Amino acid sequence: MIIECLLSLAKINSMAKRISKHISYAEGVRTSVDIDNTPNDNQFGNMQYLAEELFEPLRKALGDKPIKVNSFFRSIEVNRAIGGSSRSQHRHGAAIDLDGIKSTNAEIFFHIFDNLEFDQLIWEKGDKEQPDWVHVSILRKGTNRKQALIYRNNKYLLFFEGMLVRPKAEKPKVEKAKLKKIAKVNAPVKRGRPKKVKDDKGKKK
Repeated sequence: MIIECLLSLAKINSMAKRISKHISYAEGVRTSVDIDNTPNDNQFGNMQYLAEELFEPLRKALGDKPIKVNSFFRSIEVNRAIGGSSRSQHRHGAAIDLDGIKSTNAEIFFHIFDNLEFDQLIWEKGDKEQPDWVHVSILRKGTNRKQALIYRNNKYLLFFEGMLVRPKAEKPKVEKAKLKKIAKVNAPVKRGRPKKVKDDKGKKK
């Protein structure tokens, strides 16, 4: 009974931990199957590294809009039960599946591709304008491959520019006071002859 209580308390304490500012421990280990999904210290370290080096900078760059974590860490047993790849980086806590809530999945994919370090980035299903979700991984040790793929019709294709539709960049928001200042600076110059100015003796020049 005492051992069960201690194990229960340990589980509660671990669930209260955070992986990063915007990813809770519960989000990181959530799974659809009723199998233990507890990462070891090394796997948890990988999760923290991914969250700090990739997820948090991504979220900040996209306006601090919430991004849903579909899947993060998967134990070998969980990964096997859901039919994941035997080589899945989720098993090491080094991969995450993301789904935009207020940002689009295309924005997530292209911001990572253009600006962040990653090992593998996958445009998962969907069409040329939007993937259904985005898979991305990063290595804490070793060299990241920077490999971008498209998964469609049960095939992985290497991504090349032009294969997908890039999202249109939003125009930066400018405060009203700045807009008025810009309008004043850019006001049209009045045409015509310059006014004659009187010299010191009162004569017009």
